[in-house]
Amino acid sequence: MKTSNKKILISFIFMIAAIIAVCFLANIDKLYATPLLTPKDFLKSMPYVNLTLFGQDIIFIQPSSSFFVYFLGIITSAYGIWFVAHNNQQSSRKFWGVGMILWGISALVAGTSYQAFGYMLKCAGKTYTLFTSKWELVYMLLTCYCINYLLIAVAKASTTGKIKSAITIFAICHATAYSLIMIIASSIPVEGLISYFGFVKMHAFNFILMFVISLIHYLRHKDILSRNFVFVWLLFIVVNVGYFAWLGLGMGTYLNTNYHFWFNENDMLHVLMILWMTFDFFALKNHLNDVSVSDNTHPQI
Repeated sequence: MKTSNKKILISFIFMIAAIIAVCFLANIDKLYATPLLTPKDFLKSMPYVNLTLFGQDIIFIQPSSSFFVYFLGIITSAYGIWFVAHNNQQSSRKFWGVGMILWGISALVAGTSYQAFGYMLKCAGKTYTLFTSKWELVYMLLTCYCINYLLIAVAKASTTGKIKSAITIFAICHATAYSLIMIIASSIPVEGLISYFGFVKMHAFNFILMFVISLIHYLRHKDILSRNFVFVWLLFIVVNVGYFAWLGLGMGTYLNTNYHFWFNENDMLHVLMILWMTFDFFALKNHLNDVSVSDNTHPQI
């Protein structure tokens, strides 16, 4: 087995163990959303449909939002599978592909709790709506692993020697530390550490690091891959600005209240992410390769 394949296999074992630990130890059944919200009031704020599956009544919430996030998960996983299948013996392509697959799976997991079956997971049979669910904890873990896989891929594509090793070690330590934080914080529980905004704060640096690596390499070598990577990270900023702008302006509430049109900040994020993932795929699919001293079009940093 090749070294890169062994590393990926070992990382999978670690990830599965961390996910099982969080699911087993999480103590979130009494962690309610604030302000307190009854299941009935929860449903008043969004579209939903009543379904009967296998003889069980199920409330399926936010149908259009569920479509967007599930579609995002499917196409992101598909892009990742393509990179793995067409890795051309390049570790950067393999790690990027695995990262995309994990991102796609995390989107499917997130959509199940934040959208489609959120009522069943956080409201059904309860007096008040829960703050989170185990599905959401797993989503954040998977996204953490995905981001660090992408970071390692960028390191392999743009750095060599001690710099590449340092970035790889940082990614491993970051994923390990976040896993431990999630295991401990979900078992206590600590709302701030297991929230989405807590997740964003703990992973923003990773994206900044990927941008800096790509920018430095492009300024030094003017290669196509690094240029495309710079555009990828700049557009990712645009995606997040779009999300927070839609949220801050209250556009989702405005459209729903005045026009009975459901398109909230998560929908904006997911639509923009679909476009961003598609741009990533076409920007990188012909250019993503490991850095090589002998390759004059893609020299070392």
